[in-house]
Amino acid sequence: MRDEQTRLEKAIVFKRAKNLAEKGDWLGLYKIAQDLGIEVEPPGEEERQKIEKTIEGMHRKVQEMLKTSAWKWYDLGSDNRVKYMEAYYTEVFKLHEEAHT
Repeated sequence: MRDEQTRLEKAIVFKRAKNLAEKGDWLGLYKIAQDLGIEVEPPGEEERQKIEKTIEGMHRKVQEMLKTSAWKWYDLGSDNRVKYMEAYYTEVFKLHEEAHT
């Protein structure tokens, strides 16, 4: 039973590592290596560039998330959330009416 569980856990880690490698997610691969106690040499220039691209992509995603209505609503205090949603729905209905006139 334990052998089967260990095999399944290893299969999951392998699949995750394979997906990360296919995506070029070197940070994710590095984390898996750390978790497994695998010593990894410092990244070369090519890997460093891929890591920088991954970080830049994450930064862009965070910046996009900060602009969403859901984030703005979450960031408000509870007193202002109802007012924000009323204004949001008013704007959405207004855009909907404009699109259908």
